[in-house]
Amino acid sequence: MAGLTLSAARAGSVAGWVWCHDGLVRDGERTARQYDAMGAAYGTGTQEGSFNAYYERPATIALLGDVKGLRVLEAGCGPGVLTDWLAGNGAAVTALDVSPEMARLARDRVGERARIVVADLSEPLTFAADASADLVVASLVLHYLADWAGPLAEFHRVLAPRGAVVFSTHHPAMDWQLHSPADYFAVKQVTETWTRDGRSFDVTFWRRPLTAMTEAISGAGFVIDRLVEPAPAAGLRQRDPESHGKIAMSPRFLFFRLVKRGFIPQRLDTLANRGCDCCPSTAALAQPLCEAHHRGGDAGRRRACPGQRDRAVAGRAPGPNVVRRGPIGRVIGTWLTVGRRCAAMGHWSVP
Repeated sequence: MAGLTLSAARAGSVAGWVWCHDGLVRDGERTARQYDAMGAAYGTGTQEGSFNAYYERPATIALLGDVKGLRVLEAGCGPGVLTDWLAGNGAAVTALDVSPEMARLARDRVGERARIVVADLSEPLTFAADASADLVVASLVLHYLADWAGPLAEFHRVLAPRGAVVFSTHHPAMDWQLHSPADYFAVKQVTETWTRDGRSFDVTFWRRPLTAMTEAISGAGFVIDRLVEPAPAAGLRQRDPESHGKIAMSPRFLFFRLVKRGFIPQRLDTLANRGCDCCPSTAALAQPLCEAHHRGGDAGRRRACPGQRDRAVAGRAPGPNVVRRGPIGRVIGTWLTVGRRCAAMGHWSVP
């Protein structure tokens, strides 16, 4: 990345701790010091920088979807750029950051439109009640922690049963090439030097392989609803051809949308057993655009259901077997049946 140089992991570091000039320091304390030091210089970069404004933030927002009326917990809010978007789009936001300076910048940006808390993700989130959030978002924050088990367990605790977690982190292939080329599977602490406003700042984080990420996710009781490697937003090629080329050759970030284990099979069973008067029982799964009409009442169904329009064109009457006609339909039907049975036995879940 522009304005960035690399240095080796600090000697003597252990999981969740790093040696500093005044001794062994926890992940959260170290990160707070480093981001307090960057202060407003980091805030300007994260709002306008190519990797944030044209790549990470648009991809996170796309996974969040419509947040109006949702209770959102934002972990690692930084200077509050995403917090501002969430509050501006109708969410009731509680945002936290380990850095008091980042929390101050976020508070200055959003005012009373969001609750801003100084908190360490490696500790229990005592300010958040069980099932108090419809959505948890953690934008480029988890890689600052050696241990994901605690934070993900807390996300699971505070998340409502039908809620979702959206988070982004460093792409393991990028970190492997830059920081651990001899061992992709290493979980390794790395310190980079970033340049902001002509000054140099150390930033320390942990790189890990994809399997370490998925094991932590599963261990916390989540399943992956979506895993995304996004392309940069339109306009980046013209604005910053160098950054666009770097992303095209080596994706920088990886994006997850998680739901609680058991939620997806329940949704499948509900749709499969209920159906509606305008689409086959599994049309919302065979055609994703159909899913929205289930939230729109009868008028929404008549107006918005692609399944209904498709059948009108084909001259077919609605029925539970429509989705299984033809080879693709039969594959979808078989997949759903097997998926529900495996999920019921606890083997895995299907999106």
